Amino acid sequence: MIERNYSIDILKFICAILVVFLHTDCVYHDYILPLTRCAVPCFFMISGYLLFNDGDIEISRLKRSTRNILHIIVWSTLLFACYKEAVAIHQGSVYIPSLRELFNFIVLNENPFGGHLWYLGAYLYVLLIAMIISKYKIWKYMFYAIPILLLTDLILGKYSLLFLDREFPVIYVRNFLFVGLPYFALGACLKKYSDKISKIKYYYWLIGGHFILIDVSNGKMGIAIFRQESRT
Repeated sequence: MIERNYSIDILKFICAILVVFLHTDCVYHDYILPLTRCAVPCFFMISGYLLFNDGDIEISRLKRSTRNILHIIVWSTLLFACYKEAVAIHQGSVYIPSLRELFNFIVLNENPFGGHLWYLGAYLYVLLIAMIISKYKIWKYMFYAIPILLLTDLILGKYSLLFLDREFPVIYVRNFLFVGLPYFALGACLKKYSDKISKIKYYYWLIGGHFILIDVSNGKMGIAIFRQESRT
């Protein structure tokens, strides 16, 4: 019998609270925003970590998870569609998704009835892609693609103004490709190399965390300076 990992349960509980704060207009919302935005990527990592086992993910587990998430997508979309339609009728109109909204829903996981539902569509696509990866035993190449996808997310998303002098709609990077897949694969990678990772001395993690914080701080400062100079 596999012993339950209560540390994962605690982490999921913390992430669930952070997601609530992310979508709540609380007093300290802007101050804790960088922390709350870590919750969804962490959920993808947890899924990859838990599903990955013995160097691969069983197709049967992926199929079962796909069926479950598909059911959730259907009933949650219907629920929010009814709500949005009721609001539209109350305002004297009828809401019909445009072709562009349907395209964004199918390709970029942007649900027209609730923007927060993007996670469900992204997770469904991630599971389908994981099936293909597991079928052809190419997780090694997926692991190689992790830094490329994450770097693209940074360039087109969080730091697009700094690198490209423009901002892109969030749906172009907040989807299965640049958030769901790399973080899911990162969780699987952590599971695969957990023994080697556990042997790394704790002070190396502290040094790495220190440089990450410096990099993030410098990045935010650079963007702030860039925006200020753009206004002048």
